[in-house]
Amino acid sequence: HDVVRVQVGTPCDLCGDEDLVAWWPGNRSAEDVVGGHHGNPAFVTYVPGKVASGFGMDGRSYVRVPAAPGLNVGPGSWTFETWVEFDRATSNDALASWGAVTIQRQGDRVYLFSPGNISSVIAGSAVANTWLHLALAYDAVAGKVRVYRDGQYKGDFAWGGAAASMDDRDFYLGGIPGEPYKLQGTLDEPSLYRRALNPDEIAAIYSAGAVGKCVPGTNRPPVVNAGPDTGLTDATQTLALQGSVSDDGLPEGVLWKQWYQRSGAGAVTFADAENPATTATFSAPGLYELELWASD
Repeated sequence: HDVVRVQVGTPCDLCGDEDLVAWWPGNRSAEDVVGGHHGNPAFVTYVPGKVASGFGMDGRSYVRVPAAPGLNVGPGSWTFETWVEFDRATSNDALASWGAVTIQRQGDRVYLFSPGNISSVIAGSAVANTWLHLALAYDAVAGKVRVYRDGQYKGDFAWGGAAASMDDRDFYLGGIPGEPYKLQGTLDEPSLYRRALNPDEIAAIYSAGAVGKCVPGTNRPPVVNAGPDTGLTDATQTLALQGSVSDDGLPEGVLWKQWYQRSGAGAVTFADAENPATTATFSAPGLYELELWASD
């Protein structure tokens, strides 16, 4: 059997982040829907998640993602973010691991364990069987890991050379086989980025809630900008319009653009009405309104 995720009538604004390396939605499989870094689940069940279904983990469970060049985001900046629901309010639960590096919750703290470095931030107590969003964003330039809970910045700590140990290691969700402190609860939408997301981006992921990130291949409407208000000293001059249209390229080869005259003291002639950055001339002095449309 197989499962398909369908988004209907739920606007999604989190689309097309080119630095999203891997995203495991947990929708009845351990597939990575952006990078092809598919996981191998062990002792995992699929249960209701924050967004569709998620990875149900019982303290034995884990998902192993084989090492691959595309996962080698260290020693540069990176972000790991996920929704998680703990079975217990106070416990030690691994969220993600690679080599000797582990992101783990212990009580009210979020830890990052790495060779010669144990660092943590107080992120607040968890409530059993209640969804929360956790994110760790490593800024390689600043040498710091910033920790967020439910879209809010909770603190940071220094983390330096150990970042290189992220390279060429299998990636695990929920803990490493043979190690203690595996997750007891549900992990949903775990995602890995090759840069440090900023506070607004992390807050937006949290605010999206059960809508989640856009499913790859979702067609988004074009973004239209008609340019700044402007003027000419007389009607004999030609105006260079500064419109622009950006699009996600879906569906391929289908993008319609058109300038229109909404109002004005005379007639407007566009050199190329289908070009957002065309020129226009005006038959008489006065105030005009021009409108740029786009559709796919």
